[in-house]
Amino acid sequence: MLVGMAALAVDVPVARWFKEGRWPAATPRVLTEVADEIRRLVTLSEVVAHAGSVAVILGLVLVLDPGLQWPARLIAAWRNRHGGRQPLPAAQAAFARMLGATLAGAIGTDLVKLCVARVRPRAADFAIQASVWDSFSQVFVATAAGSRSNIQSFPSGHSAMAAGFAAALAWRYPRGRRFFALFALMAMAQRVLSSAHFPSDTCFGAALGLVGAAWFLGPAGDPGGADADSG
Repeated sequence: MLVGMAALAVDVPVARWFKEGRWPAATPRVLTEVADEIRRLVTLSEVVAHAGSVAVILGLVLVLDPGLQWPARLIAAWRNRHGGRQPLPAAQAAFARMLGATLAGAIGTDLVKLCVARVRPRAADFAIQASVWDSFSQVFVATAAGSRSNIQSFPSGHSAMAAGFAAALAWRYPRGRRFFALFALMAMAQRVLSSAHFPSDTCFGAALGLVGAAWFLGPAGDPGGADADSG
């Protein structure tokens, strides 16, 4: 959250630079080629932030990890409105917690979007936008053309899902936590690079994702990692 508040100071110049997408004429060619390769890599990282691809990855995790099971008893108890007091088997409970950690922040960002309107960089006119607060102004929001999505920049739902998903994977597989964190950061960068969000949007979205993950995963010392079981 603190990083998100600090990022407000650079939102406009960063978003303008990526939207215009122009390198200075004197930039060495090798530098632009390296930047283009990094851009492609960052673009691919959206797979850990998009709901469809995250669902596929979670399905793969469920199949490959023998310590996880689909929470069938929880779903049956919810449908029948009884039996919910019986504890879930450990394997079902673990996967249920991973699902909750992944989705909670993303759902939270959708609720915030209904209350706070902000123009996305791709729909913003930086020639007349004097400050970062103009992106929240109803005057500028009213000028945003296209779908309603263009005024739902704050916060980033993709960043929330990427952060929550990374936290869920790190909880289950702690030895890979640095890679999961890196993937989440790359997904956040992709949202800025594509002019879908301001930097602060991604920071606040990631914060909501981590809060939601903490709610479902519990204390940091709570056992649940497959790495710990196998190590």
